[in-house]
Amino acid sequence: MNTLPQFPIEALPKAIRDPVWAVHLRTQAPLPLAASIALGAVSLACQHKHTVALFNGKISPTSLYLLNSAESGAGKSACETQFFEAIRASDGASRAVYQLKSAAYKPQCEIWALKERAIGSSIKSLIRRGESTAEREEELAELQLYRPAKVALQRHIYDDVTPAALIQTLPFSGANVGLVSDEAGKQFLGPAFREVTDYCRMWDGDTLRVERVDAEPIFFESPTLTICASIQPGLLKKAIERKSDILRDSGFIPRFLVSTAQILHGTRFMATRLQSGDLELPRFHSRIAELLTEGKNGISRTTLKFNPSAYPAWAEAHDYIEREMGEFHGLSDVRDAATKMIDNISRLAANFHIFEGHNEDTISAETLRAASMVGMWYLGQFRKMFSLEAQIPQCVTDAQTLFEWVLARTPPFAGYVDFGRSYLINAGPGSLREKKRLDAALMYLAEQGHVLPQAFKVDGKQVIRFKTSKW
Repeated sequence: MNTLPQFPIEALPKAIRDPVWAVHLRTQAPLPLAASIALGAVSLACQHKHTVALFNGKISPTSLYLLNSAESGAGKSACETQFFEAIRASDGASRAVYQLKSAAYKPQCEIWALKERAIGSSIKSLIRRGESTAEREEELAELQLYRPAKVALQRHIYDDVTPAALIQTLPFSGANVGLVSDEAGKQFLGPAFREVTDYCRMWDGDTLRVERVDAEPIFFESPTLTICASIQPGLLKKAIERKSDILRDSGFIPRFLVSTAQILHGTRFMATRLQSGDLELPRFHSRIAELLTEGKNGISRTTLKFNPSAYPAWAEAHDYIEREMGEFHGLSDVRDAATKMIDNISRLAANFHIFEGHNEDTISAETLRAASMVGMWYLGQFRKMFSLEAQIPQCVTDAQTLFEWVLARTPPFAGYVDFGRSYLINAGPGSLREKKRLDAALMYLAEQGHVLPQAFKVDGKQVIRFKTSKW
């Protein structure tokens, strides 16, 4: 069976690569999962600072949408806790300020209302006496200018929220928000992603119109949104089957950088959990906090451009994707994602450039080449997960998962290896702990000649013998 290349960790800039390695080693979470969640935090911190100009003249936001498919126990929560720590701390500080302002808001409103009533009573008296009310009317008009402003909670991270509800928060968040969830099944299957048109428009950098009941609508020029969602494979499959027209056909899922990560059960020993990250993670958090502070200070967005020397690398990536989208080529059935990959590669390059702290507004050819490596890897993942070729029977994909798991635990040069059936159920791949799916995978492997057709018993326990010659 063919496997996709490993995540190109070496292509990430050092400021991101080192903390990703540290979290991967510390939590034993799959490397693609750690990297994707780190990129989600980077995107949320960077997106308010710049837009990026593509060589074709298009101006895009730098925001990324990331979707991570991983079984329960892969380390989704651990990675999110590590990489979003500084952003959640910022939101926590905002909550503290909100609570103080809320405490003062009620008495301020009461005092303001007393003044309004007093001026109103005075105007009524003047009217009864037939005297001029002009002076009092001016006082009332001036008082309206000092009506206490309603207190709003400023935050960056949202979880289970509908597009309409999220857009209503934009006036208070600086139009700089993120949807972040380590268990996104409820969003994909529930009302949060029932209508995704506005999310698509935000990714595109379009202007959003926010309707208000008692006031004129507000228009937001290019509000910024990062999505970093992690979901179990079964729930993602169910969501796509139920809501394909909304999630896939609308172009929503094709805007994502998607990845799938397999847990290597049976290999995550304490000896390999290096206590690293003492320097890498604090530096990462410090840079995130620095970028968020710049956003609160109201620094206007500028447009990053690519150095002219980067054009060959950009053209090479563009032309490769265009060629592979041709009929019967590798990307012909994932054209919806392929057409957006050059945009995503440009966004990755912009995030790398910003996070590394470069002062100039031109992105180097080296940075673009690194971003291309990462983007192409994600495009391969999308093809693996969503192409027609990927729509193969569950037993076949389960067989591949099981056989790869077996090979990872087979001594060198061994012609076969035995595993107890109960061991496979209790300690095998997480997705195959269900007896039905394990039986179907074993039956398929037996048909392909990789498992002996008949199990045998050792000490009364059923044993499965795998032939470990090449697949």
